[in-house]
Amino acid sequence: MKFVDDFSYFDELINKGIKYALIDVDNTIAKANITHLYFFIKKKQINNRIAWFLWCLQFACFWAPLYIFLDYLDRDLFQKAFYRRYQEFNKNDIEYYAEQLFQERYRNNFIPFVHDSISYLKEKGIHVTLLSTNMDVVVNHYSRYFDVPSICLKMNESNSLATVDLSGINEFKLNAAKKFDAEKTIAIADSKHDLPVLNYVAFPLVVSNKKKKWMNKINKPFGLVPEN
Repeated sequence: MKFVDDFSYFDELINKGIKYALIDVDNTIAKANITHLYFFIKKKQINNRIAWFLWCLQFACFWAPLYIFLDYLDRDLFQKAFYRRYQEFNKNDIEYYAEQLFQERYRNNFIPFVHDSISYLKEKGIHVTLLSTNMDVVVNHYSRYFDVPSICLKMNESNSLATVDLSGINEFKLNAAKKFDAEKTIAIADSKHDLPVLNYVAFPLVVSNKKKKWMNKINKPFGLVPEN
């Protein structure tokens, strides 16, 4: 393990033949997760402090424990359960609020080193791809901002209700990563849920200020990049 806080490490990898970079989005590019958009929409639509407080209270009491338990058991189970909540809205509304969320919160709170790394890697001719199990209505804003392609879950609309295509959720990131030559690819991610991708690529990087227990499961030398 080594700490990576400047671009000389990328230069070393480029000299070794690296051509591709797979970069996670949530908590890697910005402090975010798949629940943010849902709560953002609910708060905007309720638009009353007391009603919002009461809604959050009932959610914390009745739903949060279930989602925490599902996430503990299996991240895919949690995602399948939580994404059903977006069926409360139509796709046009979700797209409208997703842009607001990105502009108001995310683009002003990028993790600096990762933000700058994407620009640097592009300048050096590395093919950067964003890889996320968040929805395209969110990830597309990052993709346009950095002018790079993305691989993420697709949101569709059925009977005026938004639905997320979860047909390929199992091993979604790993299956996408396998389309790239492992020996010529780096990955930047932030959590144990990214282990399959981190273990697939030749050069894994983790967004963290310190080594954590789960990182012992990374099966090759890896780097830590600063998260603030």
